[in-house]
Amino acid sequence: MNNLVTKLSSVAALLGVIGAIGAGFVQYGKLVSKIEELDSREAVINETVDLTDIEVKLKELETTIIGLDNDVLDNLRNDIAGNSNDIKAMTQDIIKDIKVIQSVLADAVSDDDIEKLESKLIKSIKELEEYGWELEEGVEENSKGIAIVKKENELQDILIEEIKEQSSNPLNG
Repeated sequence: MNNLVTKLSSVAALLGVIGAIGAGFVQYGKLVSKIEELDSREAVINETVDLTDIEVKLKELETTIIGLDNDVLDNLRNDIAGNSNDIKAMTQDIIKDIKVIQSVLADAVSDDDIEKLESKLIKSIKELEEYGWELEEGVEENSKGIAIVKKENELQDILIEEIKEQSSNPLNG
């Protein structure tokens, strides 16, 4: 009985393969007939197209664009000329203001005032420099402390892993 089933399976598989091959030949035949049909058609390869309307429109657009470009350039030239005059006027006003400030400062400040201000500035700079050195020393100390804490954390992580391994092993009791 087992032998009969095996033979029937083989015959069914053989029929399937023969059917698939036949279907392939049918598709091949359809493809060949389609190619022959396309070969028999006549095709027009050199067809001319009238582009005169498009060329006329392109020339009109080109003329319009050139006109717009000229208008934009004229506007830019006028704007630049106007801005140039405005900048000249503003520069003259600033120069006048600087001269007024110079005259006021010349009357108000003496050499003694400048020396006092300079000595205060030098003293403040020295104090800031000392404070900067102190800050740098503090940063170095903190960096060392942080490095120590990192190593302690790594050690604690290792110890925790060892404890986990020992507790998961039933033989360690």
